[in-house]
Amino acid sequence: MLRYHHLTDGILRPEEVKFLQVIFATITAEPWFDLTDYSRESLAARLIRLYQNGFTDAERLQELGFLTAQAHFGRNTPDEKRRALERLYDLEGRGANGSHDTRGSND
Repeated sequence: MLRYHHLTDGILRPEEVKFLQVIFATITAEPWFDLTDYSRESLAARLIRLYQNGFTDAERLQELGFLTAQAHFGRNTPDEKRRALERLYDLEGRGANGSHDTRGSND
């Protein structure tokens, strides 16, 4: 993720960048990850955005990162991508604290 420093300059502290680098390296080391520059940079940007939106728990952020990568940057089958997208949308809908986001709900 060091290569994508332009995404973090002035936004994140060095220890936050290191934290995100560990997750990024773990995900991109997976054999199914598409190692194109586009996929790497897009994943880095998404991890940063998730972190800035409050997903600061390492386990939860890594899970969301894996699902994002499988859904958008993987070389896997359409069924695997669909399952990853469904799980990703469910988890993102719960928000950073794990509860469902009810903003805009008419309940």
